[in-house]
Amino acid sequence: MNIKISDNSMINAIYFGLITTDYNFYKDLKSQEIIDKAEQIRKIKLNTGVDNFFRKTYQNSCEAYPYWPRAALLETATFFIHRGEVLFTRFHDYYEYIKNLNIFSEIKEDKEFWYWINMFPESILKIVENEYFLDFDNWSHNWIEGQNEIFNSSLKELSHIVSVLTKKYSIKINNIDIILAPLKCAYSADYYKDYDTLYVILGKFDLKYVMHEFLHIVVHKIVLDNCEHVLTLNKNTRYKNLDKSYYADSDECVLNAFEENIVRELIDVYSELENIDIVNFIMNHI
Repeated sequence: MNIKISDNSMINAIYFGLITTDYNFYKDLKSQEIIDKAEQIRKIKLNTGVDNFFRKTYQNSCEAYPYWPRAALLETATFFIHRGEVLFTRFHDYYEYIKNLNIFSEIKEDKEFWYWINMFPESILKIVENEYFLDFDNWSHNWIEGQNEIFNSSLKELSHIVSVLTKKYSIKINNIDIILAPLKCAYSADYYKDYDTLYVILGKFDLKYVMHEFLHIVVHKIVLDNCEHVLTLNKNTRYKNLDKSYYADSDECVLNAFEENIVRELIDVYSELENIDIVNFIMNHI
């Protein structure tokens, strides 16, 4: 299993743009160096069109983190555009990818969202060409090298446990690319899967956050295989510590909430994961 920590200029650009529009989730669990850089970025003024675009990332759908899901959807969009392009040439591919993710079920029919996201390439281009962003991005490249050294033993631990679980549950993942975006909220984790590579996008390295996103891949497959059983017995179940955004009135939301709760409970027994039968674990929780 190949696991590495890397950075991504386009994702860095998203959070650079957000911080210029009052994104304030960059302080917790961050070094003073990162906080100072973010404070400097907050003073930068973008042109009105770019400013308006990034301000619309803020929504009221998630009380704990109001930039979800749109910040995550912007991150995913970076894998469907090429740096420097103005038009969203792979928009249809992006649309199909998002449409097939149950967790974004309400986005599918949101015309305002699709109109907004279509302006992403033009808006992000203005960021990546900004001289202040280029300075920050260069600093980020150097910072990432140090992160790989600091967390070398954690990466080896991850490689071992993920290798065991991918083999055990026939999961087609050979590479995990942990993208650290230093300006991103430390408590927010998202992922994008492309063929046999899983990209986990974090604001701060945390071994259990990486495992959380990986376990979604494992658990999701098992939940779908048993979806009728889950829906029959968990239709009105409410789980402790899940944001109210999980509880919309649809079968997809019931499955999403059940899956998220299972993943969190598995993380609670992280040290035992190699010996747990996850299928039985899930069936015992239905």
